[in-house]
Amino acid sequence: MALAAARRDLSGLIGEGDSTFRGLRLAAGLSQAGLAARAGLTQSHVALIEGGRNDPTTGTVVKIARALGVNEQLVFR
Repeated sequence: MALAAARRDLSGLIGEGDSTFRGLRLAAGLSQAGLAARAGLTQSHVALIEGGRNDPTTGTVVKIARALGVNEQLVFR
């Protein structure tokens, strides 16, 4: 239920990717390593994004969105 609510609230994902991605990841019950494996990233890259120390590229945002089951078209509204 929390994941569905988080998916509905995707406005502003770009630029606020750290907190939004973390919330979606936690709602999905995934660890950073689990999300990284699904998205084809490293755990350290996920940690950097969540910590606000790395601005994800468009391609990385799409990978994370797909790994979380979020329609990437919603991400870029």
